[in-house]
Amino acid sequence: MSIRVFDLCNKIRCAFGNAVPTAEGAIEIAISETPITIHGSKCLVMGYGKIGKILSKDLFGMGAQTYAMARKHADLAMIEGHGYEPLPFTSLKDRVGDFDIIFNTVPAMVMDDEVLPRVRKDALVIDLASKPGGAGFYLDKVFAK
Repeated sequence: MSIRVFDLCNKIRCAFGNAVPTAEGAIEIAISETPITIHGSKCLVMGYGKIGKILSKDLFGMGAQTYAMARKHADLAMIEGHGYEPLPFTSLKDRVGDFDIIFNTVPAMVMDDEVLPRVRKDALVIDLASKPGGAGFYLDKVFAK
């Protein structure tokens, strides 16, 4: 007898299906953890993959000033085409302090010792990335002080 294993999240339909509840859950956290409304808030979505695309669309639909950050020129063009503000990752350090809510979807440490101290003290950072995450290690380090 042989065992067959299928990674369903590698299937496009399943992966995008998981992105919808993930985006909705992140928005629910943002609503419950901030004293402001999503409408009119400045939101940054870091990463424009499956979750980043859905999350940007949902935030924009709720009236947020939606900024999406990507590496690829094609993604930045798509971001602009959807009506969001495109930001290249090279601008993260200079722009991270502009936002009320930051959603990270990048599974790499993008919010390091240079970036994290520039986040506004009243901002909410929600890390949705797979391990190792994009902010968790550094958030633990900052809040341990």
